[in-house]
Amino acid sequence: MKNEASNKETNRKDFNAEMSYNEAKEWIAKTTGGHGTSIYSDTDVAEVREQNAKSMEQAKTE
Repeated sequence: MKNEASNKETNRKDFNAEMSYNEAKEWIAKTTGGHGTSIYSDTDVAEVREQNAKSMEQAKTE
C-alpha cells in the first residue's frame, strides 16, 4: 500500500514538472497509445509476436 501511495506522489510530481514539447509528446504517446507513436514505444514487437503465436497454438489444442 505504501508503494502505491509513493507511486501516486511520484506521478503527481511528474505531472507538475515542466516538460519540453517533445517530452510532452513522448509522455502522451507512452501513456495513451495512439496512431503514429511507434517511435516512442518500448514494446519488443518480436516478443509480442512470439507470445501471440504461442497463444494461438494453445487455443488450437484446447
